[in-house]
Amino acid sequence: MKQQKLLIVEEALKDHRGHWYEYDKAVTDINRAIGVNVTLAAHQTVSQDIIEELNALPLFKYTNWDDIYNSPVAIKRYWGILKHNWRVYNTLDKFLAASEPFDCVFVPTVIIYHLVAWRFLVRKYQGKKFKRLVLFIRNNAGSYPDNSTQPVFKRSTVLLKKVLQGFSSSSVSFATDSDRLA
Repeated sequence: MKQQKLLIVEEALKDHRGHWYEYDKAVTDINRAIGVNVTLAAHQTVSQDIIEELNALPLFKYTNWDDIYNSPVAIKRYWGILKHNWRVYNTLDKFLAASEPFDCVFVPTVIIYHLVAWRFLVRKYQGKKFKRLVLFIRNNAGSYPDNSTQPVFKRSTVLLKKVLQGFSSSSVSFATDSDRLA
């Protein structure tokens, strides 16, 4: 039987701080335990010990998690969304074009700064460089005021809604870790 291949895409993984390392290590360990070959696309400054431990590749020059697109001016924030999606697309386009195919690509911390890029990557590479894409959404686009059971959304989430609706149901699996995010 051919060994399965998993690509984890975690642009912000640099070191042991934050949830990225622990989460990516757990996913890597679970999959390795069942014989899956795991590759992790990480930040360019990822530490050498993580490169060795998790088979991490230092790919991403930028991460939106460094607040590089924060601005009090709305148009600058929206421009940052487009700019970062372009950066994600370019980085992964080069990587996927040069790589052997993966059975699954797992993106454990996806937000609007990544989703447009993934729409284009799905169109170009699904079925050629990866069979399945799993986008794991950990951050809530809405809020629950006063312990309400109904979320309230800002107007800016219209963009998120449109991008998510643009994925065909057969092209991607969406996942989350709580009912309130579902």
